Amino acid sequence: MNSFRVCVDGQENDIFGRVYSPLSERELSFDGIEQLLVKMDRIFDEAGYPQSFQDKRSFDGTEGNRYQGRPQRCLDEEIILQAAGKTGTYDVLVDSRRNASWQGKVTRLPGGEVFVFLGEMELLKYLL
Repeated sequence: MNSFRVCVDGQENDIFGRVYSPLSERELSFDGIEQLLVKMDRIFDEAGYPQSFQDKRSFDGTEGNRYQGRPQRCLDEEIILQAAGKTGTYDVLVDSRRNASWQGKVTRLPGGEVFVFLGEMELLKYLL
């Protein structure tokens, strides 16, 4: 549930493509790495998984820690596994979101080359 597939369809000034997550009901398109990270962080926040170790502030009282030990799957695993990018496909597993940053592993497909990242900046070097 704390994973997602990044399908890179091209790169001009920045990468663009689609991302698939079991926590989202459909694929999400992104135009730039920043948009990818913001969309995935929002999905994690809404699902409460993986748990954020820092609460986001809000003045309207709607934000807060929504941790769920077993979040609901929204997208069939087969759809995710069949998705592929035109120029690159990556599986990203986010183990935790400590210190307002992601930690986990990224697998480059095909081939299955695995890299460990300790923050979004390290993740970016494997996706670009």
